[in-house]
Amino acid sequence: MRDPDIEFHRFFNRENLKEEEYKRHPAKLDLDKIDPNLAQHLSAIKKLINDMFAVNTNSIQTPFGPVALHLDYIAKPLPPIIRFANAISFTDGEFFYVGVTIDMVELLNTICGSLAQSLKTIEVLGLKAENSAQRDVLLACLFLVQIQFIIDHEIGHHFHGHSTKRGPMSFNSEFTCEPPSEIEEYMKNQGREVDADGYAIHMMAGNFYQQNTAAKLIEQLGPSTLSHNEFLTRFLLLCIASFFILRPQNRFDAETVRNATHPFGTMRLNVVMTDFAGWADQFKPDLLPYLTQATLDHLNAAIQTTSPDSENFQSWALEGQFLRTDKGEAYRTELYEFRKKQREQFKDRAWGIRKNSAYEGG
Repeated sequence: MRDPDIEFHRFFNRENLKEEEYKRHPAKLDLDKIDPNLAQHLSAIKKLINDMFAVNTNSIQTPFGPVALHLDYIAKPLPPIIRFANAISFTDGEFFYVGVTIDMVELLNTICGSLAQSLKTIEVLGLKAENSAQRDVLLACLFLVQIQFIIDHEIGHHFHGHSTKRGPMSFNSEFTCEPPSEIEEYMKNQGREVDADGYAIHMMAGNFYQQNTAAKLIEQLGPSTLSHNEFLTRFLLLCIASFFILRPQNRFDAETVRNATHPFGTMRLNVVMTDFAGWADQFKPDLLPYLTQATLDHLNAAIQTTSPDSENFQSWALEGQFLRTDKGEAYRTELYEFRKKQREQFKDRAWGIRKNSAYEGG
């Protein structure tokens, strides 16, 4: 088999990508050219994820035979584009890649750094992070879980058949370069995105509450005022909700919710909560008391302390109000229907998993 690192590097060129795609994803990230501490963390995460991919490769069943998953990072965009916080899933030869841009890494690091410094975060998680060393550990744990959600979302595109081999210039991304031309195509794309979100939360929940994973996080952070299950649930939801709230976004407009390639953040969190509750009901019912609106309200209050003047919170409030209207409920119902239709459309491309695999999920 060819070297996935080398093939990832070779993929990013004008022959494979359209001009706008190339400007935003010009090259594989050279870890030797960024901050050494960040490079060390990214290298460790890459090894952790790719080792897990390698161990579980034989558990993946696809309509076209064995696959090879691989994670790597993408360099900054070309000028005049200043920043492009993005994650993509794409195929190249026998490899099925997840690529995360350095701008996405920096965005997550900023979000998690702000959370780790917030007294409200410490309170809502029941921690005693009393010094900078403890807050650094908290930052590292938040970042690892948050980037894992981004990665798992992209893996969800692979597993649900969205990234099936279709030749060059074909990849899914968090922020697509070329918008669809019709509302129905937008809604189909939104259906694929919430399908990937649902897969991500199933996958993360399946791993997060495993004895070794849970014990390690609890040992590192030492929650003192919450039960282990409540702490773990709050921690996972805090990582996901803070990304949806604080990521770059346009001001919410109820009249254009169907004209976007991705659903707005509150809708995506609604899907995550619904799927999380479904997973808990089946596999771990003792989590259900913590999967509530009250929990989300506590977490939202903590997130808001990190950027109290951000316009994102105004949009978040407008999104919530919209979903409580008849029009909002109609949109929600329609989106779930498109999700269902997308699963049906791609079922012949979808991957399966054998039981007791780390990939077992939605």
